[in-house]
Amino acid sequence: MHLAQGNLELMVSSKPFAEVPLAYKKQLSQVPGALSFAKDSLGLDPGRAYSTYLHHESPLLYVVSGSKAFSLQRLEWHYPILGSLGYKGFFYLSEAEREAGIWRKRGYSVAVRPVNAWSTLGFLPDPVTTYMLNQRPGVLYEILFHEITHQHVYVPGNDAFNENLAQHVGQEAAKRYLNFLGDSTAMKAYQAHLNRQNLRQVFMDFMVQKTIGFYAFLAGIRPHRTEAEMLRNMWFDFWFVQASAYEDLGEMQWLKEAGKVNARLVVYQQYHQDAGRFKTDLNHTHRGDLKRQIQSFIETYGK
Repeated sequence: MHLAQGNLELMVSSKPFAEVPLAYKKQLSQVPGALSFAKDSLGLDPGRAYSTYLHHESPLLYVVSGSKAFSLQRLEWHYPILGSLGYKGFFYLSEAEREAGIWRKRGYSVAVRPVNAWSTLGFLPDPVTTYMLNQRPGVLYEILFHEITHQHVYVPGNDAFNENLAQHVGQEAAKRYLNFLGDSTAMKAYQAHLNRQNLRQVFMDFMVQKTIGFYAFLAGIRPHRTEAEMLRNMWFDFWFVQASAYEDLGEMQWLKEAGKVNARLVVYQQYHQDAGRFKTDLNHTHRGDLKRQIQSFIETYGK
């Protein structure tokens, strides 16, 4: 009820494109073409979505994620229609922090992160947000294609599949749309962004696998909790030092908050760890035809 009310309030606060601040007119003009490409070239009809604009200065939503303190077994919350998910959203930071505090007292690793784009799965007409328009063209298109994918393919209780597929479609579609536009400057900037993302993914995949092994080691020696926490802190300090050697990995300061790192790692798994699976399927099963791949998923898993 809280989320339904919050989403409805955002819809009511959304404005027609004609009322968009002058500073965002140029960025907003990029949206209709991307929506037409999604519908005509990918078979992803946006429906009523992204026909209005929502202005905001601060994050729109806060999401709580978590896992056990000494494993990457995530926390799950259960919802009607959506199934079991590895996160819980709040429109107010105070409520998100209160929920996080409950789980921290129970000994879990918990993190709260801001969210500025999401899909209501077609139930409501999602608006274009200020956050989206503040992104470079390639990232703006990726977000739009990502969220529209959720409108067409959603498997209840399998957020890892849903998010990894949408991430894959968002990136592949953004590249194709930039090529369609012939915007070499934007394409170069977006490819540089993807290269940084790929480097980060390689690092994160390696760290996740090694961390799973580290926790298996702790389970074998069964140290006292204080000792286990000390070893865990040293473990993530080590990874922070490794990450600091690579500027293109981006901000990794969160590794210094050892009590929250597990929560961040399970979120990474949710969004990125199966991306290679969908790329392989695109290139081998569908011979690079993204529209054909999307339609096969819609036929199999469509809402």
